[in-house]
Amino acid sequence: MTSNSVNISGGKFTGATAMSVGNNNTVTGSINAGPPPTRGDLSATLRDVHDQLVAAGSTPEEQQEIADSLRKILVEVDSDTPVPARVRSRWSVVESIVGAAATTGTAIAETTGKISEMITAVFGA
Repeated sequence: MTSNSVNISGGKFTGATAMSVGNNNTVTGSINAGPPPTRGDLSATLRDVHDQLVAAGSTPEEQQEIADSLRKILVEVDSDTPVPARVRSRWSVVESIVGAAATTGTAIAETTGKISEMITAVFGA
């Protein structure tokens, strides 16, 4: 008589944990990360980080351009019929100016990355 057995001890398993033993097994799983962000979420986030993004400009002119672009993005996002291309285009202006300050691992890099992801989630690629 052939017997298969598995003994796991002393482990801590969290999150989506799955195990398969034997032949012809299929394991599937998913992680529920919550609902995708909405335009309201994007708007709130942009308002929350407005000052941080503006401060990332290295000159008063850059800071003003960031502030103007953010204002235009918010008008678009909050409108009844936003145009995704306008949001993306204006966000790329902010990213290009802030880019010098957005070195990997900094708070501003995390902020711009999060907003870029939200824009993609809300308006598509």
